[in-house]
Amino acid sequence: MIVNNEAFFKDIKEIIKTTDVKFKVKGSSMWPFFKDGITSVTLTKVEKLKKLDVCLFNYKDKYFLHRLIKIKDNDYIFKGDGLSSKEIVKKEDIIARVKSYENKKEIDVEKKSYKLRVLLYRLLPRKIILKVFK
Repeated sequence: MIVNNEAFFKDIKEIIKTTDVKFKVKGSSMWPFFKDGITSVTLTKVEKLKKLDVCLFNYKDKYFLHRLIKIKDNDYIFKGDGLSSKEIVKKEDIIARVKSYENKKEIDVEKKSYKLRVLLYRLLPRKIILKVFK
C-alpha cells in the first residue's frame, strides 16, 4: 500500500504501538546504509534506546530517520550517517526505532556483523568519506 508522507506520519505514533511498520526510505541522509528509494526499513516501538540505534523522530515539525550518537541527560543527539549536522531531541519526540532494513537482503540491526560495520564506518573520517563518495 502506498500512503503519502503526511498521512503516514500523522498516524505512525498510534500504529507503532501495536505493530511494526515497514516502508521505503527517501533521501540520502543515512547513506551508505540506507539508499534513497531502495532501502526498506522495519520500525518497531521504542522500549529501550542505546547508542547507534537508528530512530524515527520529530524535529522542528519534520520527521527524520537518523542514528543516535549520544545520550546526554534528557537530550538525545542524532546524526544522519551521510551528514555532518546533528539534531538534539527529547525522548517524547522519538517515535520508533529501526528493527531491520533491506537493500538486497534483510539485515537485523541487532546482529554483531551489522554493529561492527557501523562502528568501522563511524571511525573513518566522515568529511573525507562524504566528499569522495557523494
